[in-house]
Amino acid sequence: MLGWLMNNIPSGETLEVKNLKQAARLLLSLGIALLCFQNSFGQPVKDTQGAYELTRFTSKDKRSTILVQIFEKESKGQLVPGFLRINGVIHLTENSTTSVSVMPGVYRIECGYVGKELVTLKRLRVNASDSVQINFFLKDERLPLQSKK
Repeated sequence: MLGWLMNNIPSGETLEVKNLKQAARLLLSLGIALLCFQNSFGQPVKDTQGAYELTRFTSKDKRSTILVQIFEKESKGQLVPGFLRINGVIHLTENSTTSVSVMPGVYRIECGYVGKELVTLKRLRVNASDSVQINFFLKDERLPLQSKK
């Protein structure tokens, strides 16, 4: 609508009207860019089952990092230890928070703990300078652990 109005001002417009049109276009472009940036960085993204929450930030030191925190879903308490499998490589956590430096690319991340269901994030794209925080919320396994008799 704004574009239609700007393009349909009579041809006898003054320099002041042309400057206003340029300023309006610039403000509109900046507003759209700001909304896009705000929605893609620093806002948590949750999966539909509540198994993880992902937040993406821009790193000032140009390194790409994946930061993981592991929580027990039922009690909302942190678990110690757990494990991560990033593209098939296992990382054991000494505490409930682990940081892994990565190259830009696409990653498959799995998170688990004894007696808990495995959570899989199938395709996480990490760009240069991304710092991605993932909070995993692990549910109790449906089948209880059993000992051999």
